Amino acid sequence: MKKRQSIKNLTLIALVCSLLLPTLSCALAKAYQVEVVIFSQLSSKGLDSEQWPYIQTPTLDLSKSTTLAPYNPSQPNFTLLPSSKFTLTEAQKKIDKYHAYKTLLHVAWRQPTASFKKPISIHIFGGNVYNQDGQILNYNSSQSQQDLDNVWQINGTVSVSLNRYFDVNFNLFFAEPFSTLSTMTKNGYFKGNYSGPVYFHMLESRRTRSKTVNYIDHPLYGTLLMITPVGAS
Repeated sequence: MKKRQSIKNLTLIALVCSLLLPTLSCALAKAYQVEVVIFSQLSSKGLDSEQWPYIQTPTLDLSKSTTLAPYNPSQPNFTLLPSSKFTLTEAQKKIDKYHAYKTLLHVAWRQPTASFKKPISIHIFGGNVYNQDGQILNYNSSQSQQDLDNVWQINGTVSVSLNRYFDVNFNLFFAEPFSTLSTMTKNGYFKGNYSGPVYFHMLESRRTRSKTVNYIDHPLYGTLLMITPVGAS
């Protein structure tokens, strides 16, 4: 009887450990890599699926956000990781095989575990750069990354906090020239003399575990997210 009880207890412990594995890995990881892929799926069908809020001037407070620095191997936290560190490379390649999709931004950065106790807003941006007339500019890396006279196709923040699970919040604006939208839509929603960028707002939250690929859907854009443990204490 005692032997059966012992086996039963071991089975129960194994089951509990398997259920708590994500939590235990959280406690052991020194840091986590956060990786985001954003792609466009802009189409007439997507544009005509909704009556979009007409946003010409986005409200985005970046005063308390952290802008990722260039990669530094000796101090990799909160820096842009090189593509050799990406874990979603194959997923991005599959996306780019489809003509209807286009990858606009693929970034990854590393945060120490302690930083997740209080959410830190990470500023991400990328894709095309437009001027105020909606024309694509040739971006020079020596220019200011937050030049207010120009508009990034993707601009916003991602914040992550950790309790038992990761809670991720996206506050992103997607910009498209009005002229592009007016030629694609069939319902006449984007008609007029305006020529500058129009913004679409994505305000989404997601609860996830590490090592899990998440897809955040939007009629015009798609986002992949994955959080991966780095090292052990």
